[in-house]
Amino acid sequence: MKFPLPPDAMPRLQLPLRDQQRIEHLAAVFVNETVDQYMEHLQASRTQRRPRVCKKRWKQIKKRGDMTIYQDRHADESVRQKLSFRTLLETPGALAKTHVVMGLGHCEGLMEDAVYGSIAPTEELMRV
Repeated sequence: MKFPLPPDAMPRLQLPLRDQQRIEHLAAVFVNETVDQYMEHLQASRTQRRPRVCKKRWKQIKKRGDMTIYQDRHADESVRQKLSFRTLLETPGALAKTHVVMGLGHCEGLMEDAVYGSIAPTEELMRV
């Protein structure tokens, strides 16, 4: 599947080297935190017959077939505790609406379809 927008839909973003490095570092922090959360979930799943989700932390926001999507109730707190985020963004309030979601289950299709939201039956649902 190709990216749904033409290559010239948005102008190329020009950033100073320092900003590029900050964004790369921020991406690495997000990926590392996500992998850590996955490993915690995987470890908990090994001790139980079926994966469990901590209802105090995760709120179910959508279910379709075998796939369930949860939103982290404490994502804002988790991000605020990471001072590097505030330092990186240097914008007060930039992290006020941080959303962390987790999907568990199985859905038919390609990873690209899921990433681009094309498994959603409508454009409105894709934007959720």
